Amino acid sequence: MRPWREYKNTPFLLAKDIRQTLARSDRRKNICFVAGVQRSGTEMLMAALERHPDSYVFHERDPRVFDNYKMRDLSLVQNVINGVAPSVVIVKALLESQDLYWMLDLFEGSKLIWMYRDYNDVINSNARSTKFKDHGRNYIDEIVKDPRRGFWRGMGMTPETLATIREHYDPGINNTTALALFWYYRNMLFFDQGFDKDDRCLLLNYENLVSDPANLGATVVEFTGLRKYERAFSHVHKSSVGKSTPPDITPGTDRLCREMLERLNAAYAEKSAQFTS
Repeated sequence: MRPWREYKNTPFLLAKDIRQTLARSDRRKNICFVAGVQRSGTEMLMAALERHPDSYVFHERDPRVFDNYKMRDLSLVQNVINGVAPSVVIVKALLESQDLYWMLDLFEGSKLIWMYRDYNDVINSNARSTKFKDHGRNYIDEIVKDPRRGFWRGMGMTPETLATIREHYDPGINNTTALALFWYYRNMLFFDQGFDKDDRCLLLNYENLVSDPANLGATVVEFTGLRKYERAFSHVHKSSVGKSTPPDITPGTDRLCREMLERLNAAYAEKSAQFTS
């Protein structure tokens, strides 16, 4: 049973859960993780997939699977997933982005959607978020000393990435530059884990999705194993794309992020051709 506040905030879920329970099957679960850097549109994606009548979505606020946004013991997670009625299950995994290479092996047949967004809009969105108000620098001053001191934020970072962060770090950098470095090294996890060459992973660009939700939404739905359902992405719009002035980022870090964005765009183009061929 979901937490009752989920039914209060999203009333259609109650009818959906009742219908799914009555039509329950014992087919193997098809799990799809959703990952990426915070404020990259993953919540919008989760909401769209939750609108599909055949999906079951675990948000990071669900206490059955998460504790303070961090995923619980994976054996418990597996048991909870096995206990729901639908066969297609979507699980958010932002704080676990560095562990997904082995989680995909652990959860047999699972898939991954990695979502990315232009760093300028991500940083502006972070700056407006009260959730990040108390951690505006994302522990960058601690991570450059020892990534473990940044908790999940620094986990999975390679020595090469750490060296790059240290090269662009200065104690006097502003919060937006600190957030830019965070965007860079968390997206680097996509390449470090080989997801650019992994057919189990769909790379999804936020700007393209909100500009063409019908076609890209259909690709996402098909990738997860769900049947075609055009209404899932009908609420998606592009009103938040580039609507704010670019943040103040030091030139070197801005160039670093721009190069990462270009690398992600190139991988996106390659993967898009693969999934639409």
